[in-house]
Amino acid sequence: MVIAVWGIAIIAVCGRVALTKSSRQDLFPVYQNAGKAWLNGQDLYRNSEFDYRYSPLFAAAMAPMARLPAKLASISWRLLSVFCFLAALSWTCRAGVPDKFASEKSPLIFLLILPLSLGNLNNGQANLLVLGALLAAVAAVIRSWWMSAAIVLTIAATIKIYPLAIALLLGVMFPRLLLWRFALCLIVAVALPFALQRIDYVSHQYNDWLLYLSRSLSEWYSDLRLLFRVWFVPLSTTTYVVIQLAAGAAIGVVAVVGKIRHWPIQSLIAWIFSLSCCWMTLFGPATESATYVLIAPATAWIVCELLVRGGGAIETAWVAGIYGLQVLARMASWFGGMKRFGVYASPLALSALLLAAYLLRPAIFRQMNARTRPVAAGRD
Repeated sequence: MVIAVWGIAIIAVCGRVALTKSSRQDLFPVYQNAGKAWLNGQDLYRNSEFDYRYSPLFAAAMAPMARLPAKLASISWRLLSVFCFLAALSWTCRAGVPDKFASEKSPLIFLLILPLSLGNLNNGQANLLVLGALLAAVAAVIRSWWMSAAIVLTIAATIKIYPLAIALLLGVMFPRLLLWRFALCLIVAVALPFALQRIDYVSHQYNDWLLYLSRSLSEWYSDLRLLFRVWFVPLSTTTYVVIQLAAGAAIGVVAVVGKIRHWPIQSLIAWIFSLSCCWMTLFGPATESATYVLIAPATAWIVCELLVRGGGAIETAWVAGIYGLQVLARMASWFGGMKRFGVYASPLALSALLLAAYLLRPAIFRQMNARTRPVAAGRD
């Protein structure tokens, strides 16, 4: 049944792509044009025809897509993205993330995550590929496949910059096992474009990319600033940066403390991954509505857990609110008349904030049962 539901959804999206014209929300033409610009040695970041914001290596990786007809390339890209995402999600379930019963609950997890991720698939966003790489990294760490974890973390970080947050957190937790491998893979990834194009051209593109990243971020990104602007008072840039850094540092401290105190390693890594995704959406450098697909796995995990074990009225309402706000926001993006609601009511940012608060409960109140049920986290 789950395979059939996902199959119908994928066929519907690919059918729409094949039969209709590309819309403004479709991101794939940006990627394909970047691949063409790379092949032709043209500027990636100064091209007025499209707003490319990813790394030069990602543009080089899109070169094969640039050689295909637009429709075929667009469908192939979506199939590749959803395959990688679903394969990684399946791998995390088999690895026992977020708990040892994840494999048994995987059909429910896959059903719950469908409405939260379908919009990204429909628009051809790269977020599904990024999320798939991050999920694969989590599973690889659980399996102690350190080089595999480093490689998929590097893939995620070369598509978008904010996955560096999870890479650094996992590196802090496992410095001798993961950190140097990730650094090595990152160096190779940065150097690889120089082997694929002229050195002067690649150097120029890296310079333009760094200039792009250093620009002042728009206040209209859908992160914590929007939530405060709509519901409270606007945050100054200084205040926002202080909160951003403090929140990231707090997650890092909790990750190290959890490992030292031998919190259950599978739950700890899933917990840190989930909190990191909340951080990347609420405090990330360029959060858009589509970016909130990053919190879809954590949301599906907590909903699934509640459905299986049950819960009190307050907890049920809390989890229902987290999931319902995300579904409501996705519906708002589907129907033109509700788009302003999705932007100005900031349901996605509110959902991420509620999710982060929900995830923090074990550390604050139960400390993840570290004293009563210690489980060895493995030696670093």
